[in-house]
Amino acid sequence: MARSSLKKHCQDFLDFSLEGKKVSIPYWSNKLKDGKIIVEGRFGGKGTLAQIKKATKEAAKKEKLDLKKLTSQEIFYLMKRNKIGIDCSGLVYQLLSLWSKEEKGLNLDKILIGSQGKKGVRRIGVKQLTDPQNSISIQLKDLKPGDLIVVDQEKHVLLVLDVKGKEITYIHSSQKTKERGVHLGTLKIISPNKDLSQQEWSDKLKDNRPYNEIIHKNDGLYRLKA
Repeated sequence: MARSSLKKHCQDFLDFSLEGKKVSIPYWSNKLKDGKIIVEGRFGGKGTLAQIKKATKEAAKKEKLDLKKLTSQEIFYLMKRNKIGIDCSGLVYQLLSLWSKEEKGLNLDKILIGSQGKKGVRRIGVKQLTDPQNSISIQLKDLKPGDLIVVDQEKHVLLVLDVKGKEITYIHSSQKTKERGVHLGTLKIISPNKDLSQQEWSDKLKDNRPYNEIIHKNDGLYRLKA
């Protein structure tokens, strides 16, 4: 039940639609300088599906556009122009929050410790998700739905959705991959005793290079204590 519930919540993000048109949710992360936000998107790139949908409708109204007449791609670029989207940790947080409330009655807002010791989705990034206060490190052989895969020198997080034999399905929101924004990917374990960079990834980078090129030895696997 828990596994199918997580899949359902992931599918809701993958099936995001407006006026009957399926739209990929773009990646958005606030731009920082010296630790301060210099360019901020809607909800800081950490909004719920309902918030993202409402913000997109507001953006269309502001630009005097009729969503019914726009293609899925045009809506995608409307969202990009208006800084509407979700970053990797925002997606993971929203999905795990929905899952934990439904399956365990746990509210992550009151459990996970964010930056400066404060809680809530706007205070959570990859660094906080993987902090020993919030999670434990695990081995590749122990991965299960709900676990975290951290790559790109610990700057990007993926959420494990399913594990079938040696193939792991994950969901993430990325700006570096060929497939933009929120999407699924697979990780095939071909060398169980080696690190993540030695496995087979379905994702490709924008220039078609293998995804392995942004995976480093200090990247790892985590499970939230909650």
